[in-house]
Amino acid sequence: MRWALTLSALAHLLLAMHVGLSVDEAHYALYAYHLDWSYFDHPPLVGWLQWPALAMGGSDLALRVVPFASACATAWLLWFLTRQWFLGSAQDLDEPSAARGVVYLWLCAPMVHLLALALVPDTLLMPIVLALLHFTLRLSKSLSTSGPSQKGIWRDWCAVGVCLGLAGLTKYTAVLLVPGFVLVLFVSVGWRWLIGPGPLLAAGIALVLISPVLWWNHQHDWISFAYQWGHAGGRDEWQFKRVLGFVAIQLLVLGPLSWWAWVQGWRRVPDAMQRWPAWVALGMALPVFVLTLALSGRGSALPHWTSWSWVLGLPVTAWAWRHAGPEQRYWWHWGLGAQALACVALGVGLLMGRPANPFADVQAWQGAALRAAQVAQANGLRNLTVVNWSLASRLAWYARPMPVVVAQSHQDQFDLWFGQFKPGDDALWVNWSVKPYPAPVSQMGQAGFAQCDRVEQHVGQHWGQVVATFDFHICRDWRSAP
Repeated sequence: MRWALTLSALAHLLLAMHVGLSVDEAHYALYAYHLDWSYFDHPPLVGWLQWPALAMGGSDLALRVVPFASACATAWLLWFLTRQWFLGSAQDLDEPSAARGVVYLWLCAPMVHLLALALVPDTLLMPIVLALLHFTLRLSKSLSTSGPSQKGIWRDWCAVGVCLGLAGLTKYTAVLLVPGFVLVLFVSVGWRWLIGPGPLLAAGIALVLISPVLWWNHQHDWISFAYQWGHAGGRDEWQFKRVLGFVAIQLLVLGPLSWWAWVQGWRRVPDAMQRWPAWVALGMALPVFVLTLALSGRGSALPHWTSWSWVLGLPVTAWAWRHAGPEQRYWWHWGLGAQALACVALGVGLLMGRPANPFADVQAWQGAALRAAQVAQANGLRNLTVVNWSLASRLAWYARPMPVVVAQSHQDQFDLWFGQFKPGDDALWVNWSVKPYPAPVSQMGQAGFAQCDRVEQHVGQHWGQVVATFDFHICRDWRSAP
């Protein structure tokens, strides 16, 4: 297992040095640049943790330290939890081999390597939920017994409060961990534990930790909660075929072998004592997984949203590894090899710089943003602009401190950072060849500029290959809609 983790770490170091920032990476890096108590679309922990990287210069490599450390913590917690809780009483079994199999399944999932490279909230939630699972199991054991096991119960309640608070600082859907936590303790020890001081202590710690989010939203008319509610509703009609497509994507990005091993592992758990940790993990993972599937029916779910619920169930696969016969292990090793090759192909795709490469959009933004800022300053323009918010994050990060105003704004974080255009404003519009848009010119009474004239084209290259072009247009005289 050490050699696999070492090779993976070296590969990630190579990627971190040669792959540009993704849309989400740059967006959360801007959180650190515009440090605040919270933000429009997410709680603040991702930005807070990137602030040290910004203080050290804000290089792409520095921004990859936190996700890499989070992935290392996840791997260790998977190993620890598997041996401590899921194989703890099976002294006659080959525990190290089974625990290694769990880590291999995690390591051979393509999505894991994306999350270990690019910091998003789900990257942080993977180790947080595994820590919460550990302390939930400790509490379940302590509350159902008496004697020496009661000594550390207050420490466990505090740890649960910290885990829930950190989860709340990471992502809004992490609130679904609360009903899962309550459910598993209710089933294991009944309802009486609810009236004790322990739950109040944990709730108090969690509320203190998430208080910056609540305070910021109170000052901003609760816009984050309104946005999340609207996002959950979706814009399209719910369709079952979208759910099937989302499930197929889950099988690919998280590895089909891990799902098969989970089913086999559940069937192989030898007794109720070992099945209970599996039930706890399932109870904590199920709420967010069901919600994500429901949202996928409206096209409102992204593949990585289930990663932290998926990782909760991985320790159960240890029993599938332990009880697999020689022939089955042979095919499992081939399956892991195929998934590992998919991860290698993903890494190669990120490194390559060809226009036909679907991952080429992470390249060339730094040079384009720096050149755009130079052209804007040479022409006396104070703002850059793009048509859609999804194009603003990398431009704003690499061109900082120059503002990037979104022309077609529908209320987003960039409005809070840079505001909106006022009548008569001018800007340099950047149009990207990978995702081009019509010029933001006012037509038929709609908001837009009076005219936009192209002044330069920047050719983005990576390792000698042209990956994209960026057209710079000077746009004059912004006109608001009536």
